[in-house]
Amino acid sequence: EEVESMIAVFDSETVGSYAKVLNPQNKSMRLALHVTLGLAILQQVTGSEAAIVYTPFILRNAGLKSTRDQLLWVLPVGFAKLLGELFSVPNVDRLGRRPLLLLGSFLQFTCLSFLSVGFESAWDWRWLITLISLFMFTFEL
Repeated sequence: EEVESMIAVFDSETVGSYAKVLNPQNKSMRLALHVTLGLAILQQVTGSEAAIVYTPFILRNAGLKSTRDQLLWVLPVGFAKLLGELFSVPNVDRLGRRPLLLLGSFLQFTCLSFLSVGFESAWDWRWLITLISLFMFTFEL
């Protein structure tokens, strides 16, 4: 029903504008816009790029003193992000966007919670790099 109303709106309009996109008159289009913007904002708030940038800092504070080693251990974090993308892209249609989004969000929350506890409890840097890598993998789901 909603999809049909969206198609009817698109078929009835011949000229588009940004005003129509940002302020849709159709209720279902307005809902779609809010969901899309909400997901985009939440994706930025989770801070996946900050995790990559601050990985050397986290590792230094966890006891890994060599700058070379700190920067070297950023590679598995980026590789985990790539693996997450390689997993989710072919499986998103088969598994569904919503289940992957909910699973990824729950796992991100779990990883960040354990990472916070581990950082404050002075866990070994190997556990922290594992948690950061898992966070990056789940971010891409």
